[in-house]
Amino acid sequence: MINAWGEKRIFKKGEEAFNAAVVNLGALGVISEVTIQVTNAFNLHDKTFTEKFETVIDKIDEYVHGCDHFKLLWLPPSDDVVVYTYRRTQEKTNDSRFRQIINDEIISVLGYRLLVKIGNLHRPWRAPINKFLTQNFDNPLDRIEKSYKVFNVPEPATQRN
Repeated sequence: MINAWGEKRIFKKGEEAFNAAVVNLGALGVISEVTIQVTNAFNLHDKTFTEKFETVIDKIDEYVHGCDHFKLLWLPPSDDVVVYTYRRTQEKTNDSRFRQIINDEIISVLGYRLLVKIGNLHRPWRAPINKFLTQNFDNPLDRIEKSYKVFNVPEPATQRN
C-alpha cells in the first residue's frame, strides 16, 4: 500500500495492522500490489436449517469450530435463526438444477425481494413477513454442491429502517 507520503507499507495477515487495513480499505492509502492465497476447487456439504435463537447462541462455538464455513440469518422478531453449515467434501454433487432454479433463483431471490419491498411500503407488516421468511426454512436443506454455487448467494433487496 502506498500512503499519503508516498511510502510503501506492507501488511501481512495475522498482524494487527493488516486487520486495520482490511476494514479501512482506501482510507490508509492506495493499494499497489496484492498477493492472494488460492485453493483448488472443492465441493461443500451444505446443511441449512432453522433453530431457536437461544439454542444457536448456546451452541455458537460448536457451530463455528464444527464446520469449515458457517453463517446465520436472523430476521427479528422471529425466534428462529436460519443456520448454514458448510463442510468441505470429496463426495459428488447431488443438488438438482430444478431445485436451484425454483428455490435459489425464483423463491429466494424474487420472492424475498418482493416481500421486503412490501415490508418497506408498510412497516407494520415487517415483523410477520420476517417470521414467515424464517418459517420458510422449516424443511432442512441437505445437499452437496460445488463451492462457488454455494457461496455465490444473490444479494437480496436492501432493507430500510
